[in-house]
Amino acid sequence: MGPPQGPGSERVAAICEAAPDATVVVAADGAVLWANRAAERLFGVSRQAVLGTNALDLIHPDDVEMAGLSLGTLQAKETGTLLELRVRTPDGWRLTEVVGSNHLADPDVAGLVICVRDLTERRRWELVSGEAGRLRSLVHNAPSIFLLMDGEARVTSVSASVTRLLGLDPEQLEGRPLAEIMHVGDRDRFALTCAEVHSAPPGAAGAVGGVFRLRRPALSDAVAYELTLVNLLDDPTVQGIVVSGHDVTELQEAQHALEEMATRDPLTRLLNRRAILLRTDEVLAAASAAGASACVLLMDVDRFKEVNDSLGHDAGDRVLAELAQRLQSCLRESDHVGRLGGDEFAVVVSPCGPDQAHRLAERVAAEFDRPIHVESKILYVGVSTGIAQAAGPGSDTATLMKQADIAMYRAKRQHSGHAFYGPEDDAGHLERLAMAADLRQALDGRALRVVYQPVVDVTSGAPVALEALARWDRPGHGPVEPGKFIPLAERVGLIRSLTQQVIEQAVADCAFWCGEGFDVAVSVNFSPELTADTELIRHIDAVLLRHRVPHRLLNLELVESAFSREATRVLANLNHLREQGVGLAIDDFGTGYSSLARLRNVPVDQLKIDKSFVIGLAQDERLRGMVQAMCQLASSLSLSVVAEGVEDAPTLAALRAMGCALAQGFHLAVPMPVAEATAWLASCPSLRIPGSPADAEMGTNGGLMTPGSNPEAAASAS
Repeated sequence: MGPPQGPGSERVAAICEAAPDATVVVAADGAVLWANRAAERLFGVSRQAVLGTNALDLIHPDDVEMAGLSLGTLQAKETGTLLELRVRTPDGWRLTEVVGSNHLADPDVAGLVICVRDLTERRRWELVSGEAGRLRSLVHNAPSIFLLMDGEARVTSVSASVTRLLGLDPEQLEGRPLAEIMHVGDRDRFALTCAEVHSAPPGAAGAVGGVFRLRRPALSDAVAYELTLVNLLDDPTVQGIVVSGHDVTELQEAQHALEEMATRDPLTRLLNRRAILLRTDEVLAAASAAGASACVLLMDVDRFKEVNDSLGHDAGDRVLAELAQRLQSCLRESDHVGRLGGDEFAVVVSPCGPDQAHRLAERVAAEFDRPIHVESKILYVGVSTGIAQAAGPGSDTATLMKQADIAMYRAKRQHSGHAFYGPEDDAGHLERLAMAADLRQALDGRALRVVYQPVVDVTSGAPVALEALARWDRPGHGPVEPGKFIPLAERVGLIRSLTQQVIEQAVADCAFWCGEGFDVAVSVNFSPELTADTELIRHIDAVLLRHRVPHRLLNLELVESAFSREATRVLANLNHLREQGVGLAIDDFGTGYSSLARLRNVPVDQLKIDKSFVIGLAQDERLRGMVQAMCQLASSLSLSVVAEGVEDAPTLAALRAMGCALAQGFHLAVPMPVAEATAWLASCPSLRIPGSPADAEMGTNGGLMTPGSNPEAAASAS
């Protein structure tokens, strides 16, 4: 039977046989040479059956590597390190204390003597006493629930927090399937999750989770809990599946609110521009696959400018909200409508031929022609509609929107109510081609100007950054709105050159300000088309180095769609910039798809709240709630917030009250050339934020305008 051998071996063998702890002798390679009776009892295997087998085969798979390393180390010293290992027994895995001694050189033994003591019961006792008692108290009083399930997903133990958080009696829950307290619609998915955790690696590495609705007896509705399941069935001290969970109801509500903000126009509650364009993509794809017809209708409110000019923007907003309701009343449930911006609406309809589109345009015109009652006044507006029909498979949203836009302006010029797009309308493309040629020439001659609009601290009035804005005076035509020439640059492939020139000018001006003693950053808008351009990213590094401007003094502002393009390369480029110290901001936040998961994973450090949520903030409680939610979200993600479009003192005061740290807008400073911006920076130490207590004491008028500027100049500078 192997060792012990030699003189006195019978007595030694008798002592080893009588020992209460399992003892085995193994060779250097782990082969079992001898085992006592206690080993037979522990492992449930006869000595004859175990002789010659590898001792590591008895160890739990997760503990084998540690046991093998210890076995190798033992061969170089007399006594090994005490280990806790799980071993296979007839009753399942047991927790044991293992220690070995080296007797390879002893001819009476010629092996490694391994002593194994069962610790399972002791550990279980420790779990209900001593230090474990304090841990149990923490678990019971935690703001999360903890449960233990058996292999059949029946609850075997629960924390006291289940009663506090869900209003459930632990005794009634124990012994029942956990799925019984779940919403019926989540039970099948929970069963799949349980099956997944059974097949996953044991321990935290195989944790499986999901959000499930748990029913509370005191409430009619269910509460959303994010549950994490960990398979510890093989752990002798647990022998179950550990379930932990926390209430994510508020998080889901915040996610829903963000999704609403991302897809809905805050004024009319119609789909916003981005959402209606995406919906049009989907409708056209479905129509193409089904061989159905589809039409896009673009609508512009007639005489709307007169409403704004005579009654103000608040009245104009109420008119738009009323018209949005009337427009929806003309549509079927399968039709989609959105506000593109200003007084423009878009509708996509499928199936829809020319006759149906004509009748729909007539219905909308009739609704818009009805009088509107605002502020005890009766107003009359109208609508001009352009219609473009999908020309079969391959029709795309951008083309149809452009065609409908061309037709709409023809209807407006001809006062015809509505018009269908035709090939003869393409003459308008000549003007755009001419503008593109002039823009290319302007870029080649570096004729674009850069002006700067400050971003300031709402408490101190100190500037933290100057946003660089491109301006173009087209020869023979005068100033061109950025909203016209920048999208044109993107369409005709000039946006890279335009952005490069703006960055070079902004960094050069920043270097000048640094030399003047101003430690202020510059911000540049960065098109989504450019985020995957690694060569341009390298060029940015080179420009900063050439002008000796620290990377931290450059901020790039990107819209959220930038993070959905060529994700791997985009994130690599953005991470490189962020690691170098360049600031990254999400511009126009709230108008794109604001996913919490995406915000958590993208390398940004600032959110710029779109001005559509800020203008009118002081008078609109709903807008204040939205901006407050954005500020709280940013704070939870350790991001700074800039509110754009601050145009009056009440708005600034409201932002300050809700903890928004940074702001930008005409009330604070208008966009200005570099010389005026330099003078503005020089005057900043003596300036106060409008509406601040110090400002009130001094009796100032609350303006941070450029010296000599006025509201009319501010309006023209936009």
